[in-house]
Amino acid sequence: MKNTEYTEAVERCEYPDDPKVPLDHEFKDERGVIRNLLHTPIYSVAYITSKKGTDRANHYHVLDHHFCLILSGKIEYWERDIENKEAHKSWVFNTGDMFYTRPKVVHKMVFLEDTVFMTFSKIKKDHEHYEEDVVRIKF
Repeated sequence: MKNTEYTEAVERCEYPDDPKVPLDHEFKDERGVIRNLLHTPIYSVAYITSKKGTDRANHYHVLDHHFCLILSGKIEYWERDIENKEAHKSWVFNTGDMFYTRPKVVHKMVFLEDTVFMTFSKIKKDHEHYEEDVVRIKF
């Protein structure tokens, strides 16, 4: 699946099972590199740092869904259904990887190294709107 196919599926609310987002090929010349990351409307972008051994999330979003791009570091990403605490999956993502979190999926991130990443969200992510959409659940 190509990046455009993945993001078009998300736009149709046909959420892929695999959270790893395929990235487009690089455009590289003597000036450097350009790589398109997303082909979908985004409302909010956040820059986040996390220390090795910590975790984030332990929640799900009612409406929001987001893409995460790892600028440096390594994340073990976990998902499970809201109702089924036993059926969970995990993936390890590295620098340069992008992954996607669907709405209504409990998720957490465990930082295997000091990590810098960005999130690209479909809804406004100021504190008020974020708290209206998030449901905190211990993974």
